[in-house]
Amino acid sequence: MIGAVCPSDFTYLPAVNGCYKLVLYDLAWYDAGLRCPALHPKAHLVVIDNGNEQAAITQWLKSYEGKGTITTTTATSGDWYIVTKLV
Repeated sequence: MIGAVCPSDFTYLPAVNGCYKLVLYDLAWYDAGLRCPALHPKAHLVVIDNGNEQAAITQWLKSYEGKGTITTTTATSGDWYIVTKLV
């Protein structure tokens, strides 16, 4: 997958060559997973496979800090920040 094929509402992360979308819903993990295909047929909840992907996603999520949508430093039990990834 390359950035040119990411849907316009997804963000291309070149460090991991993937398309990601942050979605904020108050849903259980299972229900959130069911919601992903409604966003895009190939979308699923992100599963971080390695340190490189973790670093790229963390850096990307930090761009949302202070904008009233997410904090990457104070998540509490039961709070899920849903990131979808295209496969």
